[in-house]
Amino acid sequence: MANYNTFNLIDTKTRKTVFTTSSARKCKKQFVKGHRIDVWNGNKLVEKIYDRNFKEINKYVRLEKEYVARKQKAAEERNKRRRARLAVV
Repeated sequence: MANYNTFNLIDTKTRKTVFTTSSARKCKKQFVKGHRIDVWNGNKLVEKIYDRNFKEINKYVRLEKEYVARKQKAAEERNKRRRARLAVV
């Protein structure tokens, strides 16, 4: 099973899921007062984030940005090697 976070945005009054995503940034943008964010990882509830402790989402946003930066750097390296290989031929 993949090891990544899933964020469920839940309306606290009706207790219904409003939004489900694996992106912390998307969930942060959709968050309003009266909702909570449930963070799941590997079918286990890791954390509940309410409006009073909303700054807790920032650690997940930071991790997501670092992950995207690593993926981008790896892709650039692959492209650089591929271009060098094609230039020789």
